[in-house]
Amino acid sequence: MKIINITYSIIFAGLVFLATACSDVVTYNDGYDDQLASYGPPSVSRITTAKDTATIITESSLAEMITLHGNNLTDVTSIFINDVEVDLSTIYAVRTRLTLPVPRILPMEADNKIKVTTKLGTVSVPLTVNVPPLALSGLDNEYAAVGDTVNVNGANFDLYEIVDGKGKVYFGDIEAKIDTTTAEYVAVIVPQGATQGDRIHVVGPLADMYAPGRYMDNRGLFQDIDHYQGWTGQNWFTDVSRPDDPKPCSGLYTRINRTLGPWEWFDFIASWYPVFDGTDCFDNPEKYDYKFEVLTLIPLKTKGIGLIFQTGYYWEPGKIVEFNTNGKWKTITVPLEVVMNGMKETNLPHENGHVGFQINIAGGESETIDISFDNFRITPKD
Repeated sequence: MKIINITYSIIFAGLVFLATACSDVVTYNDGYDDQLASYGPPSVSRITTAKDTATIITESSLAEMITLHGNNLTDVTSIFINDVEVDLSTIYAVRTRLTLPVPRILPMEADNKIKVTTKLGTVSVPLTVNVPPLALSGLDNEYAAVGDTVNVNGANFDLYEIVDGKGKVYFGDIEAKIDTTTAEYVAVIVPQGATQGDRIHVVGPLADMYAPGRYMDNRGLFQDIDHYQGWTGQNWFTDVSRPDDPKPCSGLYTRINRTLGPWEWFDFIASWYPVFDGTDCFDNPEKYDYKFEVLTLIPLKTKGIGLIFQTGYYWEPGKIVEFNTNGKWKTITVPLEVVMNGMKETNLPHENGHVGFQINIAGGESETIDISFDNFRITPKD
């Protein structure tokens, strides 16, 4: 009997505990508003960027994330910026806030408005979208051979539909086949019949312009290695007789593959050159570019390349990040006024109408390099 009483006592205590525990259950507010429903036509009080929701904007750029602030901004059925429709899968909407990307598409007609339509109405507010131009910076290798693929570099090629079937790229009057298009470049195959000095002409549905520079530009060519008459560096010239030599871009080139110690100075080009173009390039360096082709088989890290018209200018492509062309020839363009460092032709020492020039590698830490050069030239800016 005593055992039965103890059992009843335990059961009763358990029931009391459960009753007490149930009394501690939290009751949530059934009136919680998740802001996913709208109750009237949409309204917009201001527009900001998605990053800075405190600063009102009236202008935006393609691909920028923006936020509309207002009321009843859910249940969206369409959004247009100018005449470009926004993909609704890219938006985030609650009743008082609507975040979306400005589509990276050129409008055919611009009314400078954003129009939002929901199940309960439509609102239209002013918004100017700044459209970037097609920008061309030139061929990534001006000495690419016929049949090779070369990039016309720049910006917004995809935006302006410089693509196969819609856009065209010409070498002079000869059309090149478009291989690949990205925002930063259009890759084309150098066509049969492309001629030294050809301008590169880019045409699209909404663009028609010429790239700076020319194909195999030999204007102002003062050192192409094939006709070198200097006093040092000939032992680094190659005719691709070694099995590991890269394919040349035009005849002989100089290839330096060795280890240089810290701050070791190494000259590989040194000569006197005729002062061409009536010295105009030195009197007006802002009108000219200094160009050459370069190829690396090992990334260049800390060494600088001296391009010296008695001015001490150093080209240091690896100063911030490693410079590497990945075994491909690339054209390097440096404004001549940067190379000249503000000096004028009259400051340069002459010898029988010639100007001294040398190229060296120096500075930095101990480094193994494998770098090739060709076609040093000073060309007018197009």
